[in-house]
Amino acid sequence: MDAQEKSDQDIPSFNEILTLLDYENVRELYVLREHQAEAYPDDHWGTMSGPGMIGYTGMTPKRLVSHVLEVPVIHIQNEGTLHEQKYDFIYKKGSGNITARDRRNLVERIVQELKITLQSETVKTTSLIITASDDLNNYIITSGEVQSMTEIVSGSHIYFENVSMDKIVEKLSEELAPYGYRVINETGVEGPLTLRLNTESLDDFMLDAGQKGLMVDLKERPTQQYTLIPH
Repeated sequence: MDAQEKSDQDIPSFNEILTLLDYENVRELYVLREHQAEAYPDDHWGTMSGPGMIGYTGMTPKRLVSHVLEVPVIHIQNEGTLHEQKYDFIYKKGSGNITARDRRNLVERIVQELKITLQSETVKTTSLIITASDDLNNYIITSGEVQSMTEIVSGSHIYFENVSMDKIVEKLSEELAPYGYRVINETGVEGPLTLRLNTESLDDFMLDAGQKGLMVDLKERPTQQYTLIPH
């Protein structure tokens, strides 16, 4: 075995980094590296989060920027020939939660390391605006401490258990992305909620959501659009 082979084998896996990470003592951790293809299937990508921590695995630059900025991937475009290499990324903040400013700073660092320019502009686009009616109260968890949060995608339905409204909208943005609309939460509800939603088609979703107190309308809203440009 040559030195290069040994060096490659000594690189800890994505999960090993998480397992060895001592959250109490780490001042800050930042890891960005090419995806370890032997650890996961080529079409696999995933996310994880904790107090002051985010982690993503198997993501293209476009999807990685989308998740770090917390914007729908449909609002990020590639210009020119942007490579489709996949990356693993972990960030642990020394103390406190990760703020929107932290996320912007992280993206600036990521695109600089990947030799990509990120441009943005504000445009008006038609979005799916979600508001709440009184019927939604039937699905809000109001008693007892929430021990776990679950999202299950099964066929044409998503089942949410003890999930905040913001997280529900985040998941809906992914599932409804093929229709080209951003999903915006204007319910004023924090949750958590437990409910099942039909996403087989846009019409099915709007009808099913409305019956459960989530009123969905198509309206124009200012939207930030991003473009990734290779150097």
